[in-house]
Amino acid sequence: MKIFRKDMFISAFIIAAAIFLIGFLIGDQLDRFRIDDATLLLNKGDLDSQSFETEGEFFNLFSDEKCDVDRSRINKLGRQLAEMGQTLTDYDAKKLTHKDSYNFLKRKYFISELKFYNMKKSLDDECGIDSPVILFFYNVEDNENSLRQGYVLDSLKRKVDDLIILSFDKDFDESVVKTLVEFYSIKEAPTLIINYDRKIDGFVSEGELFGIIDEENN
Repeated sequence: MKIFRKDMFISAFIIAAAIFLIGFLIGDQLDRFRIDDATLLLNKGDLDSQSFETEGEFFNLFSDEKCDVDRSRINKLGRQLAEMGQTLTDYDAKKLTHKDSYNFLKRKYFISELKFYNMKKSLDDECGIDSPVILFFYNVEDNENSLRQGYVLDSLKRKVDDLIILSFDKDFDESVVKTLVEFYSIKEAPTLIINYDRKIDGFVSEGELFGIIDEENN
């Protein structure tokens, strides 16, 4: 009887270990797929952004019309960044392995956002492209208000078609994020920066935010 119980225990242990190993391998493979998918999105976004910048440089060098650019592409690039951010957030929440790879992708994403922000500011100053832009600084821990603010911004984006929203994890270990946090003196999350210089600390409702954007752009 003791031998039988021992054999049962060993069999159960082997089965449990096999299930765990299979689950781990499946999770690892899913993470590899997510990382590859997110990398493809980021690379496409970078290429589209470089294409737009290169066209702008061409017009600056060879055309009398310095602002003769397709302005609709600004909003398209902004939408692409938002979609990339949502994809990364969804994948990051499901990750089982490859934490360093996810962090690398987040670094690349935040750098792409700041690069786009700089480009849009330059075009706004030189060409009067005045579609509203919001920097959204959020917190991934103790993040109830950040989540609420994210829902508000998603809802607002559906109502203000040319609104561009760029999101940053205020505590993420990346130089460009730290530079933004220091430059705008970000002390809490959520915090919003509207049209480059108007700062709102803490949660703000959709109605109030809609009024601010309307005021800023009229």
